[in-house]
Amino acid sequence: MTDIHQRYTREIYDNLRYRPTWLPGTPIQLGSVGIIESGIFRPVTSLERLNVAFEAVTDASRDAISYNSKTGVSITFKAAGDSNPGFEAITKASAGALIEFSRHGAIVLQLQGAASHRIADQPALYKALLRAIVLGDEDQWQRNWVAITEVVQAESATIVISGSADSKLELKASGSAAPASLVDASAGLSVARESQVSTRIIAESGLTPLYRGVRVRRGFLWLFDEVQPASALTPEAAAVFGDAAPEDDSPPL
Repeated sequence: MTDIHQRYTREIYDNLRYRPTWLPGTPIQLGSVGIIESGIFRPVTSLERLNVAFEAVTDASRDAISYNSKTGVSITFKAAGDSNPGFEAITKASAGALIEFSRHGAIVLQLQGAASHRIADQPALYKALLRAIVLGDEDQWQRNWVAITEVVQAESATIVISGSADSKLELKASGSAAPASLVDASAGLSVARESQVSTRIIAESGLTPLYRGVRVRRGFLWLFDEVQPASALTPEAAAVFGDAAPEDDSPPL
């Protein structure tokens, strides 16, 4: 069976076109350079240490991002005074939320105030890295390295992953009103009961749960460390570098 972090990485990427950090609370920095193994980014160095300069820009809008697995997830909110037989640990007198799963590895990911920090001139970055490849300088760039080009930081993040087809999570609110969402920091959500939940982060601030990166394309066969004919042309940088997609997480051939 595929490990839970690999399933999480694949599903989030397929639906949001961002890679998720693992563990979900692990911080990640723009311009970090490392390798990705089985969906987990492991930093090795940074563009700054490699003397590759870049300008960072931040999107002005702070968006809400919400993703629930298409199957296997049910979310219920209730206010104090409401009666719902699905809640077991939260009494009628209390407000809260209930997340029920019917599939192993099902995901709830909700972000509030999500800001995107990205490298402004990515073509210039590609050209700088391509020069290192052309020169065969492995201290400057290795083919299995990934450069982080965009990081999403959230004011509030909730991430829950089921550990079985019968996982449940009850969250109690500090007030009497029904929570507006699972990332509603003002609701003061706390865990009242959980069963067979694999991973949970509830309304935490400052997380960097999503990112994008670039790596040398797996299908790129230009071997600069071999003798090339005089007519050989250096490829365009865009032909060499591509998105760090999960299908390329295995070691290079």
